[in-house]
Amino acid sequence: MKQQTLQIVLLGLFITALSVVAYYFAKPPRYVEKHQPNIRAVFIAKHMSTNFYQKHEASFNGQEENFDKVLPLFKYKGSLIKRIEHSNSCGIQESRFFSKKHLEGLEQNIYSVYSVSGEWCEPYYQSQIALIEALKDKDGWILHRYYPLARDSMGELFIAELIVGEVAGVNLEELKNYLLEPYYFAEESYIGKYRLNESLQKGDTIKVNEKVFLKKSVYIKDIESVLSTQQKN
Repeated sequence: MKQQTLQIVLLGLFITALSVVAYYFAKPPRYVEKHQPNIRAVFIAKHMSTNFYQKHEASFNGQEENFDKVLPLFKYKGSLIKRIEHSNSCGIQESRFFSKKHLEGLEQNIYSVYSVSGEWCEPYYQSQIALIEALKDKDGWILHRYYPLARDSMGELFIAELIVGEVAGVNLEELKNYLLEPYYFAEESYIGKYRLNESLQKGDTIKVNEKVFLKKSVYIKDIESVLSTQQKN
């Protein structure tokens, strides 16, 4: 009887020990690496050069098992790779920009910025001067926002674009103001009918002899002012 009781006690201890071990290995690690917030850079950029890193030719034939051969000499292995895997993009565009003026975030003199290219590897983002917001990815900078810039007759920079979104959390639509003088944007036929009508109704543009001019836009000095206030707070 005593021997049977001892066996039951030992069996209970064994089961308890197994439970403790199972719990220990099953529970999440105590120190889990949290997702790090994106490192950002906002700057006035001058375009320097453009390179393309194309998919391996096998990927164009639908042989997705060969996708590991995509961009064989390309050091970048960040999140954009998955975005081009099942798209008609020809690959990834690398644009090098010289920072003429730093506005916010991590400051560098030169940025190599990656973006998903079009189907035929047409070079994009080649304005002489632009407002750029880039986010730090695993192996480089990803292009997040890009706005070509122009100057008014007093030399003030403004966004030379019909539609604006935001930069560094700043709603650019709220910063729109009248330009010193109308700025020629594009031929009427170049702009979608809906976009054009909307901009005319809002008073952002005027149309003269099938040419569209910007009446309102966002001045860089106003963006700088808001960013400066945010940084102080």
